[in-house]
Amino acid sequence: MTRALVPLSMSTIGLIPKCCRTCVAWELEASAARLAAHSGETEFEKEIWLSGVMLTWGSAGQIVTVDDEPVGFALFAPPTAVPGATAFPTAPVSPDAVLLTTARIEPACRDQGLGRYLMEGVIRELTRRGVRAIELFGREDGPAATVGSAAGPDLLPALSLADLLGAEHPIGTDDVPSCVLPAGFARAV
Repeated sequence: MTRALVPLSMSTIGLIPKCCRTCVAWELEASAARLAAHSGETEFEKEIWLSGVMLTWGSAGQIVTVDDEPVGFALFAPPTAVPGATAFPTAPVSPDAVLLTTARIEPACRDQGLGRYLMEGVIRELTRRGVRAIELFGREDGPAATVGSAAGPDLLPALSLADLLGAEHPIGTDDVPSCVLPAGFARAV
């Protein structure tokens, strides 16, 4: 089993699942996301978003592959590039942080250390860029919203992810906790 991390780019965006390529709940304000969904242009809007973030900030994600097949990914961006985050009660994200919006490992590939491998790669990349904190919104246990639904973006299982990465425990509300990876987060990697 050969695993690798591939930066998200315009040429690799096709490696993430279609349901995630067409979800723009993080990338657009709610009204613009609804309009894009109504017009069937969500995948195009996601590509426009990625292109803009890449031009101004760099890659906004990483894809984990096993034997050259994509099995998971993580998306992240500075808070100014993630207007969908303003809908959360614990918003805004700190201006010096990066928001981890999505992380996913395909169900058949879970429990193989790939989630940790992916998150460690994300942390290394963001540390290399001088990022001092990573924030995320998440859910505790329970059903997630449907990808790209009107209920909003999927939420990461924040508390288990926070435990995995050694984050401070949640700040926020009981319904939508958020976690902050502290300034020394890179030392754990």
